[in-house]
Amino acid sequence: MSFGNGGVAEVKHADYPIELRSVLVRDDGKIIVGGTADDQLVIACVTPNGEVDTTFADKGFGFYSSPGTPLRMRQMVAQADGKLVCAGAASIGNSRTVGMVMRFNADASPDSSFNGASPVLTDAERDTFWNALAIQSDGKIVMTGNNANLQLLVIAARLLPDGRPDTSFGGNGWGSLGVGGLSWGVSVQSNRIIVAGENLNDAGARTPTVYGVQL
Repeated sequence: MSFGNGGVAEVKHADYPIELRSVLVRDDGKIIVGGTADDQLVIACVTPNGEVDTTFADKGFGFYSSPGTPLRMRQMVAQADGKLVCAGAASIGNSRTVGMVMRFNADASPDSSFNGASPVLTDAERDTFWNALAIQSDGKIVMTGNNANLQLLVIAARLLPDGRPDTSFGGNGWGSLGVGGLSWGVSVQSNRIIVAGENLNDAGARTPTVYGVQL
């Protein structure tokens, strides 16, 4: 089966420029992509041959906006039940950035069982941004990213399946893993969370780093 035009499929919307950040492949071969469009979250579906699936959401696209709060998506993952969880950031006012997590049903409609179908905003001190997330076997959601409180910190947080902060994690639902680094990926083992990124070494240079956080 050919895909798109010479292996390239363009995902365009008539009204909004779209920045794609994440991709999933469903068991039926359809491709779910997520990102940001004009300060909104966007989820779209592409058929196995690279065409926008117009039977998905609204002619292939599902949008979510929060008036007065620009949203950004960095990663999206699928739960075992097909629901879609995305993480990134939200802008509050003119100078604050907080972490953002949102869950959607498989058809890209907001999930009412997760924080009342609204994003969960995490203010882990200054300029929080979630770059990656993973789902534990018990349904808890792990996020990793950064904040910039005096100096760049690698941070991790965890939500309960309904979107409430898991206060058993880090004392208030989040904690710092390292100073001066960046977090780009996270995976969950049976007994720990594994985070990949960078950290400052003793010489003050960034070095590739893998963190292990005990569950």
